[in-house]
Amino acid sequence: MNQDQAGQGVRYGDLLRITEALRNEKALFILLVTGLLTGALAFMGSMLATPGSSFLTAALLIFLALLIFPVGGSAAGLLLMDQARGQEPRDLHRAVIGGIFAALRIFTVSLAGIAVVMIFYILLSLLLFLCKIPAAGPVLHAVLFPILVVLAGLLLFSLYVALSMAGPAIWSGATIASALAMLWRIATSRIAELLASLFLLMLLIWLASSVVGGIILSGYYIVLNASTSILGGSPLDAVNLAVLSGNGPHALAVRFGTMTVLVLVCTVLLAMTMMGLNLIYLRVTEDPETRRARAQAQAGAHWRKIEPTIQPGAEPVIPPAATSGSAGEAPDILASIIAAAASSPAIPAPGPTPTPAEPAHAPETPPSLCPHCRALLQPGGHFCGECGAKVSS
Repeated sequence: MNQDQAGQGVRYGDLLRITEALRNEKALFILLVTGLLTGALAFMGSMLATPGSSFLTAALLIFLALLIFPVGGSAAGLLLMDQARGQEPRDLHRAVIGGIFAALRIFTVSLAGIAVVMIFYILLSLLLFLCKIPAAGPVLHAVLFPILVVLAGLLLFSLYVALSMAGPAIWSGATIASALAMLWRIATSRIAELLASLFLLMLLIWLASSVVGGIILSGYYIVLNASTSILGGSPLDAVNLAVLSGNGPHALAVRFGTMTVLVLVCTVLLAMTMMGLNLIYLRVTEDPETRRARAQAQAGAHWRKIEPTIQPGAEPVIPPAATSGSAGEAPDILASIIAAAASSPAIPAPGPTPTPAEPAHAPETPPSLCPHCRALLQPGGHFCGECGAKVSS
């Protein structure tokens, strides 16, 4: 596996970090409060948007809900971007203030995308008007039609995929101009990599929503069934009454409780989705030099863990098995011999060979060891005193 392939594995594996968003208490708190405020305003607006009520008040409440949601989402996105970068998260006050300006920048970038689509439609209309020329018009239409179909599809698809990075680009601190330049670079050179990352993120979010949805739906059915058993009616009637057209006090309570549960579920899933988008943006916009360095570091991490710790010239560590045994037995002698051999230089220094001096007395005979248990043998003995094995004298 080369470094580029290893780098791709590292980038795609980083998407598993989306669960780290569940440990960001500040981001979860902002998303939860934003969802509850947005849901409460939309709930009250839907209640007032009835015949005989103030339609203007209902429209104002819904408009406030539409303003609060992007600001709160951008504030949470800033906190999650800090976490994705491994930085210390900012406080809530700075996150909310930054979320206001980030929401305005994201809105401006989105308007730029809409402007690109409108320009394409103008050019498309002009080309189609040329196809109304007599005689040559149908031929020109036959040539332009497949080309325009491909261009329109690629344009809309590239804008949709690239604009998914608009939020992370602004949350990372980019200005409107730099964010547009970065989105253009992504749409023209990194679209395939971004698409693969978004597809993997979608699969992870789908798995998470299946688990969370299964837990919530099972609890919702149990509580709803118990409520209808005590308050009257059937579960199906309670669902229709609560969600679709009910206006009674218990129906309104179930509708508001259902909205709260949905906000809790959406908070968890939205936090993981935003964390995944931030991670994808950081990887897609990473320069090739940093990417190769990260891939090389990841590839060599395993080998660095098993490098030998004995430096040249250091005294080797004798394993416990080599130093075990009772006093006076062979393992102690062997340990001394090994330590002495290790401490002596392997290659003697160059120089004249000294003349050996006459020994003062005859050298002692080295002790004999049992070839089986390495115990000391008695001089002249034919059997080992420890294991009883026969040895040669």
